[in-house]
Amino acid sequence: MAPDIDWGKNIRLMLDIGCTDASFGVSLFEKDVLTLSLELNDDLVDLGQVALERGVPAVVSALATKRLPFPSGVFDAVHCGSCGVHWHSN
Repeated sequence: MAPDIDWGKNIRLMLDIGCTDASFGVSLFEKDVLTLSLELNDDLVDLGQVALERGVPAVVSALATKRLPFPSGVFDAVHCGSCGVHWHSN
């Protein structure tokens, strides 16, 4: 069973992978959660620019073939919606 999520309290920093237009991050920003939005699909990188223009922290880069540049434990939670990422233990 997943723990209760108290947005803005026990979840303050979120990573959103496969964010498309960063709408998830926008909705969490209103709940005092800072979300870094990453779009991994080369065809959708322009939507990362849209996220930046909306004032949402985003990385505008195709990262699909790269290891993410964040140390372990930085984010309180990670969201991956329909991004087609194959997760590996390394």
